[in-house]
Amino acid sequence: MDTGNPSEQQDAGTPPEQPDPTACEGVPGVSQQQLAAFEAWSHQGDKEISCFASAPDGVGGALVLRGNGVTFEIATRSGSSLTWYNVNTFVATAQPGGMLGITDPIRDDSPQWLLFVDGPTGYARQQPNEAAEIVMTSVDPTGGLRAVLADGTLKAYDVRGETLWSLPVSLSAPLSAVGVDARGNTLVLAAGDTRFGPSTVEGLWVDGDGQPGQPFLALAQAPAGSYELMPQAKEGLFLAVNHGARTWAAAFESLKPEGSPAPEWLARGAERPLLRLPGGKGYFRPSVTQVGYSICERQAELLSPMGNSCGTLPFPTTSDDASYFCEHLMLGADGTVVEPLGSKYMGSPGNPGPDDPQPEYGLHCKVRYWPRLLQ
Repeated sequence: MDTGNPSEQQDAGTPPEQPDPTACEGVPGVSQQQLAAFEAWSHQGDKEISCFASAPDGVGGALVLRGNGVTFEIATRSGSSLTWYNVNTFVATAQPGGMLGITDPIRDDSPQWLLFVDGPTGYARQQPNEAAEIVMTSVDPTGGLRAVLADGTLKAYDVRGETLWSLPVSLSAPLSAVGVDARGNTLVLAAGDTRFGPSTVEGLWVDGDGQPGQPFLALAQAPAGSYELMPQAKEGLFLAVNHGARTWAAAFESLKPEGSPAPEWLARGAERPLLRLPGGKGYFRPSVTQVGYSICERQAELLSPMGNSCGTLPFPTTSDDASYFCEHLMLGADGTVVEPLGSKYMGSPGNPGPDDPQPEYGLHCKVRYWPRLLQ
């Protein structure tokens, strides 16, 4: 494991921060040998189908979605594939045992529904249609999803998309963010409300059993931009604000009816994703850089629960003879890291002679993954 922060985080002339062995005691250690021992999945030959999403499957592997914008297919790493579904989109989230996502049907007048894909078996289960449009979701670190519907309902789903509880939420302004902490508590935020003032942020905690607290003044001044709530390592949530660049605006302790300033360490590499390590052991902060036309350089900083830098993992560089979109690494509930490599076009089938091999053609999908790297 390389030590220090990624170069993109350092000011000129600032030496890299060295890991504190005491603070980093519980953070997983990763060797160069482990980083080199990745596994891969690929599929080729489709003329009109491309890979457009992937996610950890919760059992040390990855699930890949292939589609053409109207229909999609889910392929397991063993090469088998599932039934086609007539949908416009499928937003996949990694779950402890597979993949759960919300679909948008092709017909505009049809309600949305949830689809769960079991990681070990590839079995897909469709849940009943929702009564209203799902306008915002958040992954539950303990497994499952929270969703806010257009009619103001807050719903909790388990890892398979089964409804756990449903609650009407009354806020005095349109919803700005929803987040779930490591204990399964949900926080909803509304900016510009009338209960506490037009420039404030209103908050409401709902515990893991679906019992709501009282609305409270979350922030006296609403930051401009879009809001995103991220789970802290042990409990509580951080509030990120995206307004041209990402900043960290506040921290919220679990079920506590007030906000506090975000810790200073969040500003270091603020533009990068902040993912909670399994078991609350710290954080995983990936970065990606596209070099030239077809090379993606990825690395990830490991942080302690208190934000101490615990070293940087330099993932093997990927390159090919065609362009891949450089996407961020993903982290599964079991510690599996997935690197989506996207798809490339291989040309069209020719007319080879009897002694010539059939050339590759169509779209070629690839994904790499590191099973349970950060348990």
